[in-house]
Amino acid sequence: MLFEQSIPITLVVAIVALLYWRSNPFLGRRALALGIDVALMLAVLPAAVHFLSSLLPPNIIAFELYLVLGITLPPAIWALFESSDFRATPGKLLVKIAVSNRRRTKPSFVEAFIRNLVKWLSITNWPLLLVNIAFYHFKGKALHELLINSSSFQLSEGMARKLGDTKVYLADHSVNLQFEDHEQAGLYGETLLLKELERLKSKGIILDYGSTKNMVFEHKNFEMDAYALVQGVGIFVLEAKFYSGKVYLSHLDMWDNIKADGSNAPKQNPCLQLERTASLFRDLLDSKYRPDWPIYPVVMLTHPGVEMASSDSPPQYPVLTLPMLEDQLRDSFAPDQQIAFTTRDCEEIRALLLEHEKAYVDRSPEFA
Repeated sequence: MLFEQSIPITLVVAIVALLYWRSNPFLGRRALALGIDVALMLAVLPAAVHFLSSLLPPNIIAFELYLVLGITLPPAIWALFESSDFRATPGKLLVKIAVSNRRRTKPSFVEAFIRNLVKWLSITNWPLLLVNIAFYHFKGKALHELLINSSSFQLSEGMARKLGDTKVYLADHSVNLQFEDHEQAGLYGETLLLKELERLKSKGIILDYGSTKNMVFEHKNFEMDAYALVQGVGIFVLEAKFYSGKVYLSHLDMWDNIKADGSNAPKQNPCLQLERTASLFRDLLDSKYRPDWPIYPVVMLTHPGVEMASSDSPPQYPVLTLPMLEDQLRDSFAPDQQIAFTTRDCEEIRALLLEHEKAYVDRSPEFA
């Protein structure tokens, strides 16, 4: 009964989304992914339930087993996919969509399970579906996304294929990356950086890390691609740039960026942007917490094939590639026992940043 209810609701959602495909193609992709996932689930799940019921004692009522597995098994299976390095269900993989949590990293199994449980209950329950639609209309996110503060973002083919295995990707400099726009390439670069920070945290090199969306502090907009807390050192503010080719580093306003075909695509010096970001972050911390935590701005060039060239005038801040980051954090600073972060510090910093996350505000030339 539960599965049969999901069929018409899924079809209705898919039809409505397809009607808006031109005005909101991402919604159409999500609807198509949902249809694929539900179709696969309907094809496999009844046989799986029948098999599991054959393994249980006969006093277990088949209907109750069917109901429990029907509610929990689809979200659990989808959660396994979304919390894996694929970060996507089979349907999402086919339409090149991945799932992230608020730190733009892959969600945990619990996060993914809660997300998919609410989504599955919406598919099989008309009233909850209407509530979910209302949340999407008024909040811009479905209820299952708001519960864990997650988001789905569209990926190009290269991103969907390579996102799950950074090491393989970084070793493969021959991969020809193709992105639909600069924003998508930048998002991929930020994702590679966050994945590297996740690895460094698992090794105990950093205590905590995160990223932010747009924040507003003292009527000024800014955001951080990433930050990392290093015990005994301080807080690193990281600006990710997905530049390819050969980049000539300097303190000038523009950096030369020589591409493979020999052309020059000059880039604005990211140190200038990073200086403003780090300053506002410093002021934000000072407004509520200790003013003596050191802040270290660092520019991260995240493209796997990027080359760096020095000039007569070094850049304002260190510029690193992803393979250089671990050595920089581990060996370049003498630990200071006075700089000791606690778990509570990590939580309070994250809460402070989240508190100031707001939509971009344009009120003065400051925001131009």
